[in-house]
Amino acid sequence: MELFLLAGQSNMAGRGTLEAQDRQVHPDVWSLNRSGLWVPAADPLHFDKPGVVGVGPGRSFGLAMAAARQQATVGLLPCAVGGTSISLWEPGAYFADTGVHPYDQTSEKQG
Repeated sequence: MELFLLAGQSNMAGRGTLEAQDRQVHPDVWSLNRSGLWVPAADPLHFDKPGVVGVGPGRSFGLAMAAARQQATVGLLPCAVGGTSISLWEPGAYFADTGVHPYDQTSEKQG
């Protein structure tokens, strides 16, 4: 499986309106869910702010990677946290709005 981190702010987390095609899955594109389980990738991928999360670029990126790498399975690691500044992506920094340590928790997903 080829793994890709989807880190950043709300533009990566996705805030777009969900439509039926955004929930269609591809057999070679998977996402790590909030519980740490691999599931077929469908929007919304991120879970930083459940009340506003929506369509983002992650799933489309995964589909493009699957098309370009026809023998590979694509694994998407959603780590984006909307509303964070760059200083909140330093080791040890805490984002009170969502109760996460963006850098540290992203690093945990890599391991």
